[in-house]
Amino acid sequence: MTRMYPSSGKSWNPPGRKPRSSRDISWSWRNPSRIRGEETMKHVLVIPGDGIGSEVITPTVEILSELVSSIDFEYASAGKALFEAEGFSISEGTIEAARKADAVLFGATETVYSSAYRSPVLDLRQKLDLFANVRIIRELRPNRKKVDFVIFRENTEGMYTRDEEQLPGEVITHRRISESACRRISEFSLSYCEEHGIGEIVCVHKANVLRLSDGLFVRIFREIASGYAEIESSDMLVDAAAMNIAMAPERFRAITTLNLYGDILSDLGAGLVGGLGFIPSANIGQMNAMFEPAHGSAPDIAGKGMANPFAAILSSAMMLDHIGFRKESEKLAEAVRSAVPGVEVDENGRCSTISAVDTVKRILFRS
Repeated sequence: MTRMYPSSGKSWNPPGRKPRSSRDISWSWRNPSRIRGEETMKHVLVIPGDGIGSEVITPTVEILSELVSSIDFEYASAGKALFEAEGFSISEGTIEAARKADAVLFGATETVYSSAYRSPVLDLRQKLDLFANVRIIRELRPNRKKVDFVIFRENTEGMYTRDEEQLPGEVITHRRISESACRRISEFSLSYCEEHGIGEIVCVHKANVLRLSDGLFVRIFREIASGYAEIESSDMLVDAAAMNIAMAPERFRAITTLNLYGDILSDLGAGLVGGLGFIPSANIGQMNAMFEPAHGSAPDIAGKGMANPFAAILSSAMMLDHIGFRKESEKLAEAVRSAVPGVEVDENGRCSTISAVDTVKRILFRS
């Protein structure tokens, strides 16, 4: 069943999805055009970026190359270093290469506070229409309080359209919330929950103040959720959600929300489980996908061998699942889960990169 949304003409059509009257529903959030045949070579564009980006992505690609022989890796540059050298942060050629790839594996880029600089991550999300950001918040360290939920974030609109206007004595930022984007992220998040056996989801918003824009989001979510009787759905104000994540994270299994809220709440969740070095993320569109650790370039520790690689490795596991290597994906994710208790991680989520990678490899490739 394909749903067309008038404001953009675009659709989110879950692969293999049957009408909701059928109870024999089975689909994967992976794009069917990306799922491999037995001997199909897959093409992944790797963009290490700045700072610790290359330090976590390089060993991740080494692991992938040993785990799966039928992936071809191509490298491209993006970020601050490229901007300083060439005057742009990502080339149109790289964006086109990303469009043609089966997936993009991205490292991290350094924030540049210049009106001339454009975030390459935001450019890729928007130009490839990667409308769904998926961040998994899960406690992997031993002897800790259980935290295990996923945040779905609308990835192309809201406060991150970068539509700002300079006026005398003030700046106006335009915030766009469309019906089509609300429908896509609502359908995607609910379908993901159905596929992965997640029985409850919370729509997070600020409709008590932003009555038109966030009100639209809540209305569309409720409409879509009404077709998922097996999933318990509710909504919550973003400030209340922040408090509850901090105080009782076990209350949550899934959250769907708008761009800015999702960005902030996922960092809050990361703080509960050891930091962004443990948080993988996916950016999913109808035809393309990009996978990246949720952390930044961390220039203060770049080159010191203390970058936590677990988020990058887990992001690559999500990528493997997306392009059809589900068995290998599960094997890699399980190796990380088994490795974490044996790696010394400090209070800032930092660890020996080499030690962490070697521990994963030892578990993954032991005979």
